[in-house]
Amino acid sequence: ASIWMHVGLLNISEKKMSKSIGNIIPVHEALNRWGTNVVRFYSVSSRYRSPMNYSEKAMSNASENWNLIDSALLEIQSASRYDESIVEETKRLVEEEFRTLEEALDEDFNTPIALGALMRVVKFINRTGSTGHLSRQAVEIIKNPFMKALWIFGFRIQEISEEERAGIDKLVSIRGKLRKEGKFKEADEVRERLKGEGIELIDNPDRTLWRKSLKKL
Repeated sequence: ASIWMHVGLLNISEKKMSKSIGNIIPVHEALNRWGTNVVRFYSVSSRYRSPMNYSEKAMSNASENWNLIDSALLEIQSASRYDESIVEETKRLVEEEFRTLEEALDEDFNTPIALGALMRVVKFINRTGSTGHLSRQAVEIIKNPFMKALWIFGFRIQEISEEERAGIDKLVSIRGKLRKEGKFKEADEVRERLKGEGIELIDNPDRTLWRKSLKKL
């Protein structure tokens, strides 16, 4: 072997997870409950050689953080305005944070530091997106290194066919029209229909974004 890694123990309620004791959470149960990306986020949030404590709070926190990453993906995919006001800020952010990410991984695979760099980029994307300042120019700068970082961590990105996307976009557009006309009951019915198909809607002041439910990954 060219690489020998001593990994930390996985604990539950501060006690070593052990089959003999019976305090175990099978991987398939964790995946079914939380989804692939949430479990992976939890796994890389600590150093590989440090003990980890599996708990409801830890997994909920991982779920919330993956939700932020998923929202950033939506913002990148839906950015349409042209604005150069944040181009220089975006360039600096990308250069600094992704250099931090790479250096952290090179330094004994320090995934918590690397993940922190990624999350600062995520917060920048979500902040500028929610205020309407995330431009296509900024996305051109940030998209490739962002997607590369997700690939490095092994996060799975939902693939949606053009036919499915078109159908969802049509229903979202219909709902938006109903809301403008004050037909909120009918609009809620469309939302519930989409929810039943695993589609979550995110209403922003100027547009509505949508995504596949985390449990669908």
